Order: sequence, then C-alpha cells, then structure tokens
Amino acid sequence: MPQTQKMFQESGRPLIGNVVYSLDEDFDPGIYSISTDGTADMFPLFPGGSANGGAVLIDGLYHTTDYLNLGDMTFVSYAVYNTQTWELTNIEYYGKLGSVALDMDYDETTGNIYGCFYTDDGTETVFGTLDLATHTRHIIRKVPDPYFGIAVNKEGEVYALTADGKLY
Repeated sequence: MPQTQKMFQESGRPLIGNVVYSLDEDFDPGIYSISTDGTADMFPLFPGGSANGGAVLIDGLYHTTDYLNLGDMTFVSYAVYNTQTWELTNIEYYGKLGSVALDMDYDETTGNIYGCFYTDDGTETVFGTLDLATHTRHIIRKVPDPYFGIAVNKEGEVYALTADGKLY
C-alpha cells in the first residue's frame, strides 16, 4: 500500500478534492469525496464548486480559495461551505496571490493550516501557514520544487509531495 494512501486511511478524515478540469466530457468539475479504501472511487459533493487555490476542511466547514490570473490582474475569492448542506455561508473577494495555495491541510493538533503557496508576485512557491481570519500567508521557507500535495496526520506530522513523487 502506498504511504500516502495509508496515511489517509489512518487519519480518519475524508479525502476531499477539487476537480478543475477533465478530459472526460461526462465528468463535471466540482468538489468530490475520494474513497481511501484502495478503489479511488469519487463521489460528487458539490458539482460546479471550485477550489483551485486550495481548500481545507475544519469543523464541518469547507474553506476554499479560488483564483483567476489574467496576467497583470488576479482575482481571488474565499468561500466557506457547510459540508452538511453544501450551502455557501460566506464569500469574500480580494487580490492576494500570496494566499493562493497549490494544496493545504489543517493540523488539528496546533490549529495551523499548512500549505504550499505562491509568492506575492506568483513566480515562486513557499511552504507556510495560512491565517483564515486575515487570508494572510506566513512563510516558513521557500521551496525549489512546488508541493502539489500537503497532508497532516493525526499526530501533527506534515507531509508534502512534489510533482515528480518526492515525499517530504
């Protein structure tokens, strides 16, 4: 069993992800629950929902960041959904590219949200934490290879995965 799959099974938390695009015309973009039993079955939770700038589940609320970069202009929105009803409970708009993540996860042991975020100018990536109240990213360190997967286990250990499969 791959280490990342084992980590999700042992965490006791659902694996939720955002499908931004699919080559399969019958597969709609949106927010999905992905089984961790080895089948990788996907179940739609919120068709059409978007979190291409990162998302995190905390206490029954799904906090999402969505962004659109048009060269010199970046539009960023932050939305919160109730995971029982998938009703939108809050939405804010701002232009901080530095709070847009490739991925992030919530650490229940510390209350921190860890993620791999873009720099303010969008040219590099950094590992850091996100303050949900201010939508401010706090840099821990620059990363030479972007982390496309971030996970925190129940002991508070943070794991990161690069595009070429390096696990940190």
